[in-house]
Amino acid sequence: MEERNEVKKTQQEKVKEITEKLHEGIKNLFNSDTYRNYLKTMSKFTNYSFNNTLLIGMQRPDTQAVAGYKAWETKFHRSVKKGSKGIQILSPAPYTVKVQEAKRDALGNVLRDSDGKEIMEEVEKIRQAFKVAYVFAYEDTEGEPLPEIVRLLDKEVKDYDKLMDVLKEVSPCPIHFVPINSAANGYYNLENRSIYVKEDLPQLQKVKTCVHEIAHAVLHDRISGEDIEATKREKEVCAESIAFVVCEYLGLSTNDYSFGYIAGWSAGRELKELQSKMELIRKTADTIISGIEQKMIRRLTQSHTMEQEPVQNMSVDKSNQKTMHRGM
Repeated sequence: MEERNEVKKTQQEKVKEITEKLHEGIKNLFNSDTYRNYLKTMSKFTNYSFNNTLLIGMQRPDTQAVAGYKAWETKFHRSVKKGSKGIQILSPAPYTVKVQEAKRDALGNVLRDSDGKEIMEEVEKIRQAFKVAYVFAYEDTEGEPLPEIVRLLDKEVKDYDKLMDVLKEVSPCPIHFVPINSAANGYYNLENRSIYVKEDLPQLQKVKTCVHEIAHAVLHDRISGEDIEATKREKEVCAESIAFVVCEYLGLSTNDYSFGYIAGWSAGRELKELQSKMELIRKTADTIISGIEQKMIRRLTQSHTMEQEPVQNMSVDKSNQKTMHRGM
């Protein structure tokens, strides 16, 4: 029992060291030229209204950015590919009309003539209207690349199949690998309590995404979640931080993706979301790591037992003197 407690303490200390490394890594990213260039470029994109965001999502859910035809050329030094289909949005198109209305004094009182009638005057009024405009997806343009603060993790993982099987066992809900026609690599579906991960991701990215979504399933489920009242920012920072810690503990580096992802979801350089959830991140990561290790040990034990069973169950058919192995 004492030995088991010592192992647990060592694991918790390592998790604490990893979360400190995460915090320092993001702080360094904030001060980098990469992050400054990223912010400078992102500031050039137009902030679209809620309705236009919905329209863009309905027509091109897979795109990471959109801009007008001229904006791509002048702001980003990219050109729209020939034959590309534009995305329809609604653009304000105000117009003026002349109307007759009662004249008023400086205090807003209606002016009247000697007969008590309202004095009318012609004034111009602005009427709001909208027209259809077109923007184009980044994927339909070519030229200078946009700066990125996250890079897809494209490395292979040792014992990948075994690790993925273990993650499926550790997950509190089913994990499905499916085509996802959007920029998301995965998501946790609150309605059917299932995880969906893009099927064609590289091995390391797929592992990291699975852990990220497992963290969502553990913490943000509407029924059993411990952190369901968190904001969207807090949820994403928390889930990615847990994914980083778990992967780092397993010897898998996700720096190139996790640092930028967390920085992108943080409200500022003070990293309030990360700091406020640090203990929860450590505790949840520790729980997932323990689950992974327990499943790994069980699998190794079962594998060892299965290797021994053929020898134990070996028998000899005396009629023809052939060696028989049950369960082979």
